[in-house]
Amino acid sequence: MTKLRALVIVFTLVSLGLISAKGSEGAGGKRKASGLPEITISAPASGWTALKVVKIEGEVANAPKIEEVRFFHNGVLRHLPIIERKFSQEIVLGSGANYIKVEADNENGTASAALKLVTNNEAMDIKVILYWDTNFTDVDLWVTDPANERVFYGNRRSKIGGELDIDITTGYGPETFTQKAALPGEYLVQVQYYGGAQPTMAKVLVILYEGTEREKRLVMPALLHETGEGITIGKFKVD
Repeated sequence: MTKLRALVIVFTLVSLGLISAKGSEGAGGKRKASGLPEITISAPASGWTALKVVKIEGEVANAPKIEEVRFFHNGVLRHLPIIERKFSQEIVLGSGANYIKVEADNENGTASAALKLVTNNEAMDIKVILYWDTNFTDVDLWVTDPANERVFYGNRRSKIGGELDIDITTGYGPETFTQKAALPGEYLVQVQYYGGAQPTMAKVLVILYEGTEREKRLVMPALLHETGEGITIGKFKVD
């Protein structure tokens, strides 16, 4: 066989995908990295859990310039800082299936990792989630119920069963209030910029009757300018 015919045959086999071109695989037959960020969710493992509050932990490699990741819990987006390649986030799991996804970008595109956690936790009539867009800041969530009792970091459980499940003091949130059985009436939502050195954009997500046909979601944004500032961010009513 002439050298030219051999080259033509090899080229044809490569174009048909029957053999790999030189350099497309690394040592040991493993395909070389695409250049995208490499995201790993290290804990917890996918599957069933009896916990109400879990801590999602992971790592981002091949992305030295990335400072934060996008974190989705059942479609709700928030941003998390990357510290020494690692990220973590506490979340309150809803009843049934909980879908978590983490995304990161670099100049080569977007990468993601996903996790599914299933619980038999009791469904909550009310879930209020506060999150914000700056690191090293402390924003507090206050929820006052129709009985005029305020749930916050100094009173984490109300007489009618409202509870502050997560209190974050280091940036981004979330702070999360839940109540299994909602008392009919009006609920007041307030936030306080407890500590920080820069303005921060906060959002409150109210979820009523999560995971049911009656589910309703409300988003309440607020710009906080300085430490000590407290504002009424909104109200919602339960019939």
